Amino acid sequence: MAIRALANQGVSAAQILQGTGLTVDNMQDNELIPLDQFIKVILNTKNATNNPAIGLLLGSLLHPSTHGSLGWAAINSPSLSEAIDIFQRYSQIRTPFIFYNAVIRDDQYIIRLTLTENLGDAHTIFVEAMLMLLQHVIEFILGRPMNEAILHINSATPDYADSYADYFHCPVYFDADYLEIRLPLSLKDTNNPNADPQMFQMALEQCRETANQLLRNINVSTEVHDYLSTHLDEALT
Repeated sequence: MAIRALANQGVSAAQILQGTGLTVDNMQDNELIPLDQFIKVILNTKNATNNPAIGLLLGSLLHPSTHGSLGWAAINSPSLSEAIDIFQRYSQIRTPFIFYNAVIRDDQYIIRLTLTENLGDAHTIFVEAMLMLLQHVIEFILGRPMNEAILHINSATPDYADSYADYFHCPVYFDADYLEIRLPLSLKDTNNPNADPQMFQMALEQCRETANQLLRNINVSTEVHDYLSTHLDEALT
């Protein structure tokens, strides 16, 4: 979807995928892509567009459903808090480099994000795209712009900070202690009028199956590593 949209701006798929070893089919088949290839795609896109705010643009182009079962479960959750809980429990199946945590402080409902430190030059791009994703989900459930939200970003003010007003529908503050979206607590349990209960259950089950498969893969890898380590040690002694 994003590749097609960028093509309208004169950016080709070949430019975006250069040096990644990926094809357009890989991107369209909703396959999980290794992080190093994903980062290369993101940086290629930034270079090809010469747009420092590419994270904002990409985030605006991607509907939550492009995140597979995770996105479908979120936008079909019965309430806003349950949608955020989906991200908190299952984000590892799509974006294992981002962790979500919901916090209640006084009269605020806070959605806090933590990104791993292995994103390199693409870190800010991922921050912007994921914040846009959350805005999509929140506003889909609210049925209106999240004007009463406050966005805090724990990095320095970028040169293109004025562009944030073109994408986010709430105040944005930089140099914060945490990366988070703050909402009035009264919005926490807002019912989702667009939720499809059957779709929610189907997507949730897919999230569970994928998460369990990832866990099984990790366990198998650990067992193989332990076995090889033990027997190599024995062979060398």
